[in-house]
Amino acid sequence: MWFFGFGIHALLGRRVAGLSIGTPRPIFQPELSLRGAALGGLLGGLTHAFLDSIMHRDIQPLRPLSLANPLLGTVGWDLLHTGCIVAGIIGALGLILNLRLWRATA
Repeated sequence: MWFFGFGIHALLGRRVAGLSIGTPRPIFQPELSLRGAALGGLLGGLTHAFLDSIMHRDIQPLRPLSLANPLLGTVGWDLLHTGCIVAGIIGALGLILNLRLWRATA
């Protein structure tokens, strides 16, 4: 699925690369590589399966080696959801910081 994201990024990147808000500098800088897209897809798929296996009984994270789900219930749903929200906030702050640093150096 990562190649769909890479293709969409390439198409949209060309369209909005020159878009700016009140400044002559672009607010969007397309810089996604094929390696970055593949790594992001791989890490996203693995972490998604890992997090799903904590809360869903029908997930088999060790398949084909085992049909068991040793991760089921290792963390409560509240802590799992809170961790995901915190990770999302940290990611959003990282994107904002990256954009500010990029604008400062551009």
